[in-house]
Amino acid sequence: MRLILKIALLSVAVLVSGLVGLGAYLGGFRGVTVSETEEGPFYFAYRELRGNDLSGVGTITTAINNELNSAGIADKRPFDVFQQAGSGAPNEIGFVISERDMQRLQGNNGSIKLRTIARQRYMKTTFPFKSRLSFVIGYFKVDPAFASYRAAHGYQPSLAIARNDGEEITYLQPVLARK
Repeated sequence: MRLILKIALLSVAVLVSGLVGLGAYLGGFRGVTVSETEEGPFYFAYRELRGNDLSGVGTITTAINNELNSAGIADKRPFDVFQQAGSGAPNEIGFVISERDMQRLQGNNGSIKLRTIARQRYMKTTFPFKSRLSFVIGYFKVDPAFASYRAAHGYQPSLAIARNDGEEITYLQPVLARK
C-alpha cells in the first residue's frame, strides 16, 4: 500500500512539474506591460467569422494562406480582429499584407475580403509565440492587463487585434476615449 501511495504521489509531482514547466515555456508566468503607440495603416486580407466559436480560426487562416500563396503573395503576417462580445459584428481572420499586394488583389473575385485599417493610437503589448497554445495563454494574460489599463486611463472597451510577428504575438486595442 505504501508503494502505491509513493508511486501516486510521484506521478502527481511529475504531472504538476510538467504543467508548471509548460506554463513557463508558453509565457504563463511572464508579466504583461501595456504601452501606447501609433500603428498602421494595416492592409488587411481576411474572411469573416461569425459568433464566439473561435475553433474555425485555424481553418480560415490556412485557407487564406493558401489563396494568398497561389496569388504569389509571400510577405504576410497572420492578423486577426476580434470584435467586442455582444457587438454583433463578425470577427475578421486573415493576414496583414503590403499595400502593393493589396492593390494587386483588388478586383480579384476570390473569397478574400480586403480593407485598410487606418493608422491610429493603440494600447499595445507583446507575448511570446511558442505554439498555438500561446494565443490561449496570451489571451488570459493580456485581456485583464488591457482592461486594467483602460480603466486606469478612462478608455472605452474596443475591438482586439492579434498579429503573429514570428517569435512573438503583438496584441493591439484602439485607444477610445470615454464619451
